[in-house]
Amino acid sequence: MLAPSWDRRKATITVGIAHTRLASGEFEEAQRMAATALVVFAERGSAAGLHRVRGVRDAFREAGHHAAALTLDEQARAVRLAASG
Repeated sequence: MLAPSWDRRKATITVGIAHTRLASGEFEEAQRMAATALVVFAERGSAAGLHRVRGVRDAFREAGHHAAALTLDEQARAVRLAASG
């Protein structure tokens, strides 16, 4: 089993790739990748990681993909609710 820090590192890389995918017009793949990273960061309690995902969400909004940004917000709320019990 890999250390939790590896999961966070992989999720950090995934967020970077999500930014790249969004910039190249692959917004559905970018959204999927950001959502995957969101779950990892939430499970590991990584505030810095969640901040990175918010950066992708903001990039979606700036690119005019408001529905994708809203979906990430909803996923973040669902993850928070699941973590609180």
